[in-house]
Amino acid sequence: MNEQKQCFQMAGIRKTGKIRMTQQDLLIKQLLKDGEMADILYFLDEKKIAQEAQYDGLYAVCTDLFDDEPEDILKVSESRWQIEACFRIMKTDFSARPVFVQRNDRIRAHFLICFLALFIYRLLEKKLERKYTGEELLSTMNLQMCRAGIHTDL
Repeated sequence: MNEQKQCFQMAGIRKTGKIRMTQQDLLIKQLLKDGEMADILYFLDEKKIAQEAQYDGLYAVCTDLFDDEPEDILKVSESRWQIEACFRIMKTDFSARPVFVQRNDRIRAHFLICFLALFIYRLLEKKLERKYTGEELLSTMNLQMCRAGIHTDL
């Protein structure tokens, strides 16, 4: 088990309050390259943790939008997760593969198809009040397309 993983495990134990961490909790024997055994001591720096805690709950945003109001910048930043979620749906649920198109009309057509697929997906989610997972929606649509005689790789 590597040192970083052990530190994360101890931090998790410390966070849950199950064990009060002491320096001895992370004493590890390690074989050095020259064959000598060494005692390596890992511990959580309580002072540093307390210093860093003053930044808990704060979120830094870097921007070049100097003329915009801070509220507008934060709205864009806060909605970024929705955009990232859409890309995640495209990659996972839609199994989108890299497409190598060069002509502008084909690039636009590919973008339009992806956009419409995502739009229909989100519309279905909303109309069905998010009762079904993306996987359930896609498998049902795939089944209906097969019944209609339309071949798909979804």
